[in-house]
Amino acid sequence: MTQALEEIQDRFQGPPSLALLDMATRPAVDAQLQPNMTPNMIEPALAEELRFSFTGTGAEYFRIWVVNLLLTILSLGVYSAWAKVRRLQYFYRNTRVADASFDYHGNPKAILKGRLLAL
Repeated sequence: MTQALEEIQDRFQGPPSLALLDMATRPAVDAQLQPNMTPNMIEPALAEELRFSFTGTGAEYFRIWVVNLLLTILSLGVYSAWAKVRRLQYFYRNTRVADASFDYHGNPKAILKGRLLAL
């Protein structure tokens, strides 16, 4: 148990990009790492693995933004929680890192409740 905890601590004390790798690519990266490597030496080795790309377009986002804005104004701000979820889902789903995409699972009702409690 303590060995597993030490391994987790070692990974999170290294460069932030090591913590971002998912478990499918982790063994391939571990094979490239050597015990005497410093964080400055590790980053170039990971550069090939962590390529960012964005597949969305300005026109797509503009449509989402206009609809979100109009519905937020018409609902006197209530729709803003749903607008936030739509916006973040668009950005997350169109962002790729090392050929892996993301998804946003925010709950607009929970966001709205949190905003109401903050008032």
